[in-house]
Amino acid sequence: MKTNKNNWSVEVQKITRKALDNLDPCIFMNKNRAFMKHIEMRGGGWISIQDALNNEWIIRRDNGDPLVFKSLDDLIESGWVLD
Repeated sequence: MKTNKNNWSVEVQKITRKALDNLDPCIFMNKNRAFMKHIEMRGGGWISIQDALNNEWIIRRDNGDPLVFKSLDDLIESGWVLD
């Protein structure tokens, strides 16, 4: 698998982009959330189905402020992928 420097494999990034861009219902089956992980940050987070429907790319976490991204590409390039 190809990888980007300090990032997830290209394949994992493509899977994440496709699933979120197409609003794949399977990824939102647990509490209407798509659970996400970060290449360096512990604890992960989630995107609500409502935020995704509104094209609002917000990672919410149990601990800490929400992380807001301008686009899905920015979110993925920042190290976030589906968990």
